[in-house]
Amino acid sequence: KATVSVLYWQGGMASKSVTVYLSPGPETPKLKQNVYKLDRSKTMSFVHQCLRKYLSRQKHEPIFCFINTGDSIGFSPTPDQTVGDLYDNYTSATGEANNRRLTLVYAFRQTWG
Repeated sequence: KATVSVLYWQGGMASKSVTVYLSPGPETPKLKQNVYKLDRSKTMSFVHQCLRKYLSRQKHEPIFCFINTGDSIGFSPTPDQTVGDLYDNYTSATGEANNRRLTLVYAFRQTWG
């Protein structure tokens, strides 16, 4: 529950949120929780800040995020891209008709691309 609260930090939830699934890359520890509801306007920079805090990474230690497009890891989004825009373009179905989520893979080193 502590992990969810930090993702609501800085302004709280808006009425429109998206489901984000955070998956660890190779040699990267798992989070206690891996599915989050985020405000569509949150940027990838915000996601990096949250990951840095919960993975105990210093500012100078890198964290990389990659979009999982379903078939393969697609690309690394820029820090100013919003999770809402990424969700609109790169979601994957999770079994139920309207149950979609954005899958982000995080890692401590550049793993793909």
